[in-house]
Amino acid sequence: MNFITVLITFVAMEGATWLIHKYIMHGFLWILHRDHHDHSNEGFLKRTITSLSSLHYLPLR
Repeated sequence: MNFITVLITFVAMEGATWLIHKYIMHGFLWILHRDHHDHSNEGFLKRTITSLSSLHYLPLR
């Protein structure tokens, strides 16, 4: 039973990730995601700054 739960969760999350990447990251968030596909960039990427800016949501305990 636990294996089936893990398998269903894995398949669902992989599907969600694929859909989000295709339709959101390559859609209206392309301006933040473009440098992910441009391998000539060096240094900080826009997505790195975006990720770092969302760290304030983590609880400090």
